[in-house]
Amino acid sequence: MKDKRKLYSVAAFFSIAFSSSLNAGSLPQLPKPYISRALHAVVLPIDDSVRKAFNLNPKDSDHGVVIVSVEPNGFAAKQGLVPGDVVGRVHGKKFRTPIELDEIITYHVKHKHPHTLISYHRAGKVYNIQPDITLDLLNLAIDVATVGSWSSWTTGYSFSYTEWYSSYPNTYWSESYTSSAAIIYEADHSKAFYDEYIENDHDHDGIIDVEDTDYVETADDDIDDDGVLDNVDDDIDGDGIDNAQDNDDDGSGYADDDPADDSGDESSVEEEQ
Repeated sequence: MKDKRKLYSVAAFFSIAFSSSLNAGSLPQLPKPYISRALHAVVLPIDDSVRKAFNLNPKDSDHGVVIVSVEPNGFAAKQGLVPGDVVGRVHGKKFRTPIELDEIITYHVKHKHPHTLISYHRAGKVYNIQPDITLDLLNLAIDVATVGSWSSWTTGYSFSYTEWYSSYPNTYWSESYTSSAAIIYEADHSKAFYDEYIENDHDHDGIIDVEDTDYVETADDDIDDDGVLDNVDDDIDGDGIDNAQDNDDDGSGYADDDPADDSGDESSVEEEQ
């Protein structure tokens, strides 16, 4: 009971802060909302209209997203994130749009880096959490029909989450949520996305390589030159066969255990020596 009262107090505090700058009975003109598949929360990209409407500190909101509502017992709620929190970085990376938040998290999880570093602002302070996010969580379908009743900022005299939610047709929520899956999938296979968000952090710890004291770059960390680092490349020799099923490591056309396979892979080089 104590924990519930504490959660209610926190939510109530942010409800007041969030709604204090809005005109009674009005709906501000804001960017379109986004349902985060990773956080299980409704978020907004931050621009001047959002800062003004929700009275956000410009120093804490020059990038990232603001959480508008969270699914009860969803990922964000379980991690202690509440409406009003400004998520500014994921794995140390700034991002421009809400879907990029999901894209960065999804890429790291799919490439076996589930420890997700999330940095957020609350009441002028920066907090960091590093929970495990699994593929099962990312693939867990959100019941979009319930989004209108999620834990949110709502007051009787100012901003009404229910009214704001209802200002968008049901088709918007369902179609935008459904379409985001394809966009996230495309980013996971995009060299441009890799170059921008992943390339300079080879060990995926949120610290860029030039400032990372525990990262050592090898002489060749992209053997097949496909733009994907070897430590996260499911097809390291670029032959179209996943590493786990590939018995021709050097791409010579001969199986690794075939006597004719005498060049390129590790075992044959050792034998020649």
